[in-house]
Amino acid sequence: MQYLAAHPGHRILLSAQTQVALDNVIERVAAREPSLDIVRIGRIDEPKISPASRALVLDRKAIAWSAEVGRRAQAFVTKWATDRGIDRVSIEIGMFAERLILLIQQEKAIRQALGKV
Repeated sequence: MQYLAAHPGHRILLSAQTQVALDNVIERVAAREPSLDIVRIGRIDEPKISPASRALVLDRKAIAWSAEVGRRAQAFVTKWATDRGIDRVSIEIGMFAERLILLIQQEKAIRQALGKV
């Protein structure tokens, strides 16, 4: 904790001989400094990872990060549309249309690659 206080921008890699020892350190650090972004490497279904540390497993963190990016993107688009007097639904329709065009182009490229134009 002293190192983190002196060097708040640094990252630290922890390892231990056992899952239990690693989880013990992670849980103590998380309890003392809840604002730290801790990522636990391991499989979600690994029974040796403690329930408290399981929430910090990379796969779960990635899902949470993705959801947060989605929420922030939605807020940004809403504000952008409001600032310009544009209907939010119209923007979403335009974005869906762009995705559809891209998918159609990808399908065409795949059919051409397979020789089925």
